[in-house]
Amino acid sequence: MEINGLSKSYNGTTVLDIDHLSIKTGRFYAIVGENGAGKTTLFRILAGLTPPTGGTVTFSENNESIGVMIERPAVELNMTAKENLLWASKLYGEDKCEKIDEILEMVNLSTGKKKVKAFSLGMKQRLGIAMSLIHNPDLMILDEPMNGLDPTGMIELRNILLNINKNGTTIILSSHMLEEVYKMATDYIFIKKGKIVNSISMSEMEDLESFEHIIKTTDNARTLHILQNDLGCETRIRNDEIMFDIQEESIQVLSKKLSDEDIYILCLYKKDFNIEEYYIDIMKDRAETIIQK
Repeated sequence: MEINGLSKSYNGTTVLDIDHLSIKTGRFYAIVGENGAGKTTLFRILAGLTPPTGGTVTFSENNESIGVMIERPAVELNMTAKENLLWASKLYGEDKCEKIDEILEMVNLSTGKKKVKAFSLGMKQRLGIAMSLIHNPDLMILDEPMNGLDPTGMIELRNILLNINKNGTTIILSSHMLEEVYKMATDYIFIKKGKIVNSISMSEMEDLESFEHIIKTTDNARTLHILQNDLGCETRIRNDEIMFDIQEESIQVLSKKLSDEDIYILCLYKKDFNIEEYYIDIMKDRAETIIQK
């Protein structure tokens, strides 16, 4: 799917303005942003529920069908899970769907007589996923499917979505639950006030994860000089610690240089990548500049 110049305005106020976005087959995309960032508006346009003010959305020729769950599952409360899937299959023009039991098993739902009105929120969310799978979609668009779920519900839904993606379905999911999407997505798109602030793949995130270390020594000033001038490291100061980027194999070189200068290491550790810190930095440092363009 290719998005170009996509915009949406209400009463003269622009709520969505995306220059370009490319969605590749088989990937798992997380659209991340605060409430009101434009995620639902984007999804409603992609699903054909809301017309854009401008721009185009072009699907590839082999993309035959889309499964959608926006804002909440569109389920009938007085029917069972199986009856809901039969209803959904008829909406797609199929009087009979032979894989209903298979889909219910995939999303961990019973084929029994329990009405949906007695379901937990997690069960309703999984049923919504099941209904969007009834026609074997190439692409799934899911708007905040984790909202309101307890930890068990999140784990169940995460495993279901990972399995669906593993079987070849492209997924675009919106969320503001950073730690949860970090366990699922292959690509991350950060959005603020209707504009894409940044996009990054999991492999690129892993590169960020690999090099940042933190050190504190008996002489931080001289340590900083060694890091910058002898080892060519990028450095940052945080309180009484030095944050720096370095290849793992260069740690021994650093240790020896400090020892030769009679500088003792008080602490040295590799900083774990934190997607929440990354998100805050991205939004703070880059969003306002992009929004002004």
